[in-house]
Amino acid sequence: PPSSPPSPPSPSSPAPLPPPPPPVPPSSPSTACLLKTDIVLILDRTGSMAGIVQDVVAFALELINKFQLGEDFAKVGLVHFNEQAVITSYLTADLAALTQTLNNEAWASGSGSPSSGLQQGLRVITGAGSRGDAQKIMLILTDGPQAYGGDDNTAIAEAAYVKLQGPSIFAVGFGSAKAATMDAIASDPDSIFSIMSTSIGAVREHFYQVDLCMLSRLPPSPPSSPACLVKADIVLVLDRSGSVAGVEQDIAAFGLELMNKFQLGEETAKVGLVHFSDASRTLRPSGSSSSTNSSLAKERRRLDSFISTTWLVSHLGFQQMYRLSHRD
Repeated sequence: PPSSPPSPPSPSSPAPLPPPPPPVPPSSPSTACLLKTDIVLILDRTGSMAGIVQDVVAFALELINKFQLGEDFAKVGLVHFNEQAVITSYLTADLAALTQTLNNEAWASGSGSPSSGLQQGLRVITGAGSRGDAQKIMLILTDGPQAYGGDDNTAIAEAAYVKLQGPSIFAVGFGSAKAATMDAIASDPDSIFSIMSTSIGAVREHFYQVDLCMLSRLPPSPPSSPACLVKADIVLVLDRSGSVAGVEQDIAAFGLELMNKFQLGEETAKVGLVHFSDASRTLRPSGSSSSTNSSLAKERRRLDSFISTTWLVSHLGFQQMYRLSHRD
């Protein structure tokens, strides 16, 4: 007699589940970007990012995996910010360590201070593990304006200072971030360095399609001109009246450009700062400048801070300038 057909599987024995998909592997040396670059990712961790933090982590890892990591290739540093900015990794080529750090920092709370993120990002890109012959790239990702420690102008001024030091800045915004702010933070041209999207998903899609190795074809930042070594007492008297509203960051950038032309020191240049509206105030006596790099940075950062500060003083701006420039 014909053999009986096989019995169907018992309903009580569920079919085995398919294996989970494998994790996305790092780019192979044949496809990864071989650019020698120091990269710092500055990631928004404010409360508005709650619910999409894992997408931000995935975005960061996708970006890192586009590069071949190594001493002669790319190194990556990490910063996150809400009201304060925290360095979570100095520059490293250790993919496993970067992945663990990103996963361990998968939280979001508080308001945003992108300017603090940029400030700490500069510390990373010039700090431990940085290389003088590597291209310097910073990428800041945010979904909103500066809501703590100033306003968008504060972030724009900090970005102006960072760019003066040489790094290129990608400014990536979505949500309630403003396109004009992203353009002002980003390096030129905006068409490459400023990215405004509707969501973190759209950001990921943008960078999925972008060939980041085009960075190797961008012209390097021009070398800084030698600083003027003249012994000079200089006072900058800056208009802070209502008519300059909206161009404060340009005034700050102008002041920074002027200061960069001089070597500051007891035997070279000293700088005093005054600004005025219907009043004036001495912001920095010229006799207190220092020739050290750290002091120079502080002098410049004082100018950065002008754009987010309202000063109430009197109409004696010229007299204060005269007193500063005729010191004993």
